[in-house]
Amino acid sequence: METLAKSKPDVYQIITDQILKALDEGTVPWRKPWRGGSAGRPKSLATRKPYNGINVWLLSMSAMSAGYESPYWTTYKKAQELGGQVRKGQKSTVAVFWKCYEKDITNDAGSIVKDEHWILRYYNLFNIDQCDNLDPDKLPIDAMPDIDEQELVFEPLSTCEQIVANMPKRPEITHSNERRAYYRPSTDQVHMPDKKHFESEPLYYNVLFHELSHSTGHSTRLNRKESDLAAFGGCSYGKEELIAEFSACMLCGIAGIESATIENSASYIDSWTKAIKKDRKLVIQAASAGQKAADYIRNTGRI
Repeated sequence: METLAKSKPDVYQIITDQILKALDEGTVPWRKPWRGGSAGRPKSLATRKPYNGINVWLLSMSAMSAGYESPYWTTYKKAQELGGQVRKGQKSTVAVFWKCYEKDITNDAGSIVKDEHWILRYYNLFNIDQCDNLDPDKLPIDAMPDIDEQELVFEPLSTCEQIVANMPKRPEITHSNERRAYYRPSTDQVHMPDKKHFESEPLYYNVLFHELSHSTGHSTRLNRKESDLAAFGGCSYGKEELIAEFSACMLCGIAGIESATIENSASYIDSWTKAIKKDRKLVIQAASAGQKAADYIRNTGRI
């Protein structure tokens, strides 16, 4: 009697099930898997006081986008007063404030009174990570870089390197001290923090797979369009993030490093599903689109 061959487990489904299980059990807050780039509440270098109101949002968004490590911001002039200089080519971030102007006027009773007139003004600030040669003796202790940070002695993982090498039409991958990872469609480039800044090799590859997954949406690859994502609802950015992270954690599963990354990925995915009015159907559909991205990177020929 002929015995039917046992079907091989579907690694994509295994990873999807693990994520759904982690979401059901509750997940830890997602965090960047590299050191640095978490500036905290923005503060004035001149007064040492935290900013308030909309300036918190303006400066925090700029710090998050650029990966600044320091919470301190300064004017161009103040940087010079501290013996430093804003690096050439650095862009400022706008902060706003209300300025009161007073003048004497005559009221209806014929008396001289003060009239207040408030005008919204703005000024340009630079994070001290954008400056060079600032006098360390004049900086707050928490503005100084963490000299005790232990750098990772990076050892490439062959299974992960092979996945990257197999990707057809692979975008250029660059590394720098910039503490953020992103894919830029206009130049078709993946930008990564230096490998030494990551907490572990698996977490480095998890981030790299995520950014490569974004690149599969490029017109020269899978050509993911907004119309293709219409079923998801909500913001297109959130949909794309879900797809990229599902693809990334599937690739981690194939490479055999999912045990070190699955919690990080589940937390990240959970944060996005909450942002788009958490929907299990959304998660399943994102997993399907993520599998297509993972298949493309692996060059399986199943696209």
